[in-house]
Amino acid sequence: MKSDSFCKTITLICGGVGGAKLARGVTRAYPGCRINIITNTADDTEFYGLHVSPDLDTIMYTLAGLSGAGRGWGINDDSFRCLGQLAQYGETTWFQLGDRDFATHILRTRMLRAGKTLTQVTSYLSRKLDISARILPMTDQTVETFIGTDSGTIPFQEYFVREQQRVNIRQVTFKGITKARPTMEVTDAITSADLLIFAPSNPIASILPILSLMGIKPLVAASSAFKLAVSPFKGGRAISGPAKELMEARGLDGSSGGLARFYAGLIDVLLIHTEDEGERESIEQIGIAAVTVETIMKDSENSVQLSRKIYDIYAKWRG
Repeated sequence: MKSDSFCKTITLICGGVGGAKLARGVTRAYPGCRINIITNTADDTEFYGLHVSPDLDTIMYTLAGLSGAGRGWGINDDSFRCLGQLAQYGETTWFQLGDRDFATHILRTRMLRAGKTLTQVTSYLSRKLDISARILPMTDQTVETFIGTDSGTIPFQEYFVREQQRVNIRQVTFKGITKARPTMEVTDAITSADLLIFAPSNPIASILPILSLMGIKPLVAASSAFKLAVSPFKGGRAISGPAKELMEARGLDGSSGGLARFYAGLIDVLLIHTEDEGERESIEQIGIAAVTVETIMKDSENSVQLSRKIYDIYAKWRG
């Protein structure tokens, strides 16, 4: 393992499965660093009266070694007896919550109703799961992602899970974003970072809500940290999920080149898949260095290898 003597703090900005995989790699590759994981909460929602935080939970379960293998959500080997009983009562059950997963949402909701912030609740749950990294909700206030379709506007989870991303996207909006504020923990995680990484998460669904919070973009731009992003695209297509379609709905090309324009003025380096070598020149014309690597994280070892590659690039920059 490389020495982390000159990198005291790594801050990862992320959400979803791609973010969780890289978070796992970073925490395993560099346990000597202080690691902050700023996480999207704009796809938080309520099911059966419970506060569900999909991105927070995906990252938390992954770092705790509980994540559902091959699913990208929930707890591995969970049962669904509670959901089955809800279905018998006539409730809709398209959002699959497992029995152990329900425990997380029950406790989170109870603590929030008792006056705890989402940041405080997430810290408590992380400690109970023996997670050393700080998982930080982007805000303690409510932000909701809505997808405009040909037949109307629907919440993000209905688009992503119920409709399985098969509807035409006309627009993406974040309700409550102008009133929401980043937490002090989030701003500290950015300003104190030596290495600031944007994970290969969905740029629009997971990263844009964080960057849209008041003051975050200027804070990132002004940070003295080495700033790097990992592209979730390969050969002009998303490695997984609807990243391309959501980028195009916001008027951006769904590719590594489009991602470079998305991050213009915010990062020093963009890691792109080896198949996107042809986009290097156009990316570097934007003022961002492009480095081709294997960006697909099929397993834990791949995520560690990518994390070490990121650190090698940082170490070379740091000199």
